[in-house]
Amino acid sequence: MFQAPADAVIPIWRYMDLPKFVSILSRGALFFPSADRLGDPLEGSYPQTNAPVRNALYGP
Repeated sequence: MFQAPADAVIPIWRYMDLPKFVSILSRGALFFPSADRLGDPLEGSYPQTNAPVRNALYGP
């Protein structure tokens, strides 16, 4: 279970290697890999509990 930090104003830091940082600066854009390259088989999938709502909105 996620445990929130005691201080809610603490910034969250994400570290990256230097080539990725330089790429962001030089291109002026972020790189987003496709969901199948992230290593989580459920990444980008919809929860099964949303299936009835999806079907009602978009059809089976």
